[in-house]
Amino acid sequence: MNKVSICQPNGNFRPVLPTTLCPNPLKAVVEEIPDPSCPHKMYRVGYSPQHPPVFFEVYRSCYDVDTMTAHFSIHLVHNKRLVVPRPEQGFTSDRIFPAADAVSFQNRIINQRFVDIFGTQQTYMPQNELIFARGHLAPVGDFVFEKDIRLTSKYINVVAQFASINNQMDVQNSPGRQPRAL
Repeated sequence: MNKVSICQPNGNFRPVLPTTLCPNPLKAVVEEIPDPSCPHKMYRVGYSPQHPPVFFEVYRSCYDVDTMTAHFSIHLVHNKRLVVPRPEQGFTSDRIFPAADAVSFQNRIINQRFVDIFGTQQTYMPQNELIFARGHLAPVGDFVFEKDIRLTSKYINVVAQFASINNQMDVQNSPGRQPRAL
């Protein structure tokens, strides 16, 4: 007989969800899948239990491996009221491209590339100031659970973005807290 776990006003589930004591938690999976909406390679990110074809998709990302360019991501945004702190974590390439190429996504490298293209005399951005950052296509703020939040730190999910916009956590956290349209 299956028991129903109900979220209590204090945020705890009764009865306790069985996954809290699971000795073998699901491991994250990134795999290429066919998707006609993507003219490049589509990757889905999520969890696959030991009994395929079940797959718990967190998001998918259309990614051009040749140019190392993320084009778009697709995920569901659930209305939520809480803001979950962002865990400290580096980005991963998931063997989609060589790990050595991942350095090109570092903020200082993005900024240096801008200077290489436009020269040191350009007036678009101040010298030695980090203007660009990695922005998430499927943003951290759209997810509640830490495991799902950590899955957003993949290079197939980032684009260069102005740091002043990227560092405004309200931008990343607000979509899931917006009231529904009337």
